[in-house]
Amino acid sequence: MEKGQFKEELKGRYCYVYENAAKLLAAFTEQKKEIKKGLLKPEETYYVTEFGNIPYDKLIELESFLLSDVPYQESEFYKWLETRKLDKEYAKKVINGVQLLRDYNNEVYNPYLLVSLDAWMLLSKVRQFIAGQKSDRNNCIEKLHAMEEYFKIARYTNDGRVWRSGYLLAYYDVSYTINDIMTNNHNEAIYPREVGDYGLEESEMVLYLTNGNNINKDNNSILTENEKQEIFLSYHDELPWNLDMKCAIEDQATPTLVEFEMTRPDNTHPCGNHFYVKEEDIFINPKDRQYRYYMLCPHCGYIVHIPSNLINDTIKKRIEERCQKDPNLFRKKMLYSELLSLEEDPITRKRLSSK
Repeated sequence: MEKGQFKEELKGRYCYVYENAAKLLAAFTEQKKEIKKGLLKPEETYYVTEFGNIPYDKLIELESFLLSDVPYQESEFYKWLETRKLDKEYAKKVINGVQLLRDYNNEVYNPYLLVSLDAWMLLSKVRQFIAGQKSDRNNCIEKLHAMEEYFKIARYTNDGRVWRSGYLLAYYDVSYTINDIMTNNHNEAIYPREVGDYGLEESEMVLYLTNGNNINKDNNSILTENEKQEIFLSYHDELPWNLDMKCAIEDQATPTLVEFEMTRPDNTHPCGNHFYVKEEDIFINPKDRQYRYYMLCPHCGYIVHIPSNLINDTIKKRIEERCQKDPNLFRKKMLYSELLSLEEDPITRKRLSSK
């Protein structure tokens, strides 16, 4: 594979894991009965839920799926899982695993102990399986290093923060909150590995992922932040944190915009500055025959039109429902806009624009 193909494989493999982690982990989630014996107390029977107890042979296939040179859609693991997804018995196992997860989480008193059957858990299990390799430790270390790229994608948060850490939290990310740290680190049991099991031994993919020349210095990762954001937004109904908009009058040459052009408060004029669009600051005019979306420019208070093609249907619905809860919201925004245009203090402007 060429350099560009390795990167696309990395994206494709991560996305496949993200999309299918819950199905795989749930299918191998089970509840086991254990008996606790005491010297002075009678025997106690209790049940332990084991999440994603993936068989040994499937962990071997997952290691190959993530790190080998075989295109992921031609891998043994991909073919196996695609077949299982059509199997009714497998579907029953998934449903049972999901119910066990719900029952467990309903009984948890501490939110930090809640379990998610997600990509991070699945990747963690594969990582720990690789870490248990007893033979050829150099090969083991290289594979663990390569696995870091998957965790760096999984750490991405759509808020402008640049996570440089992989599986373990590195010192340059420790300034982030304890909630971020707890959410991104799951303690997984180390899988016993058979003696003589070398796992994947040679791989151009591993060499690519561990080559320092392929790492972006600004985020310590193979993928850029924009590439990670693209993956993240394909699974989350959010606006990009860095969606840039210019404070300007909408294009008068567009007939649809002219038809629905709003009358703005007196004394307000576009300043030409750029700002980031935030969902919580977008509003609508409830009297519009066709909803249009607006936001106050934080620099001058001008009401800027946000093109609807930048907002997906789910986000539009959230905006509309939020605005409908306050019938006076649009009127307030009009007043804030005029106040901002007359206000000279930048701190007061910022406070008014976010109301």
